[in-house]
Amino acid sequence: MKTTILTSVLAFLIAVTFAQKSSENANEKKSESPKVNVAMYTNEIDHVTLIVMKQPEDKLNLKIRDEEGSVVYEKSLRKPENRKINFDLSKLPEGGYTFELTKGKQILYSNHVSKGSNSVALSD
Repeated sequence: MKTTILTSVLAFLIAVTFAQKSSENANEKKSESPKVNVAMYTNEIDHVTLIVMKQPEDKLNLKIRDEEGSVVYEKSLRKPENRKINFDLSKLPEGGYTFELTKGKQILYSNHVSKGSNSVALSD
């Protein structure tokens, strides 16, 4: 019961956050997989936010790859709670980066980000 209430409250808060950010930023991409919801948007010049809503038992991995396919960031999302993860890309060189969310060998979400000198853009 607590999990259901917590999930409902978190979903409401995330929906409110998206509504506020949508008016500020048209550079947003959402994706839904069975049991996993992902939203990604830019919120500053060199920042990207990824929100992952998952089932408590899901063990997910997040990787950011550069244009050559090398992993520049990796994080395990094993805790039961949902996550809002902010990325500061200012220290990375200009170029393209792919954000991948996987469960085992299955890719649940993938999105390409292009980083320029003064901007970050999500691919459509």
